[in-house]
Amino acid sequence: GRLELIRGHTADAARILERATAGLAVGDPKTALGLCLADLSRTHAIRGDAEAAAAALARAQAAAGERPAFRRLALELGGARAWVQAARGRPTAGQRELLAVGQEAGEDLAIRVESAYAALRLGAPPRVCAERLAPLAERMHSDLASACAAHASAHAHGDGRAQLQAARRFAELEV
Repeated sequence: GRLELIRGHTADAARILERATAGLAVGDPKTALGLCLADLSRTHAIRGDAEAAAAALARAQAAAGERPAFRRLALELGGARAWVQAARGRPTAGQRELLAVGQEAGEDLAIRVESAYAALRLGAPPRVCAERLAPLAERMHSDLASACAAHASAHAHGDGRAQLQAARRFAELEV
């Protein structure tokens, strides 16, 4: 489901994540239910269904209560909360939440990239996002992180050609 969400295929992501949460509700030995529900919350928010997003977030938070020390889940919940804020018409609050999640993520570079790029998608200042993404892309040696950094930099500089190049990189990565 998460891959479909990253690709922007939100209808497929919702279907897959709904099915996964149903299965994990029966038995969840690795505590994946909360992560799955956080992704489902983001999916509904991106689709514009704030109520379904909030409901999935509430379920994810309940699952997190069973494992309060699961740091990754806490960070994912912060990202989901941000998308719910945006779906409820408060994108600035969502941007702030995402940038805070990125700060809290420490050495979890993937969360830091995801948070900074999501903040950009919600309208955060491109220069702020570009400044966060560039060093992360260098450290990660990841095509996706590099594409996110290139897009943020192009946006920050108002460079239409570079934005088009970044879009082509995303297309090549099939995201």
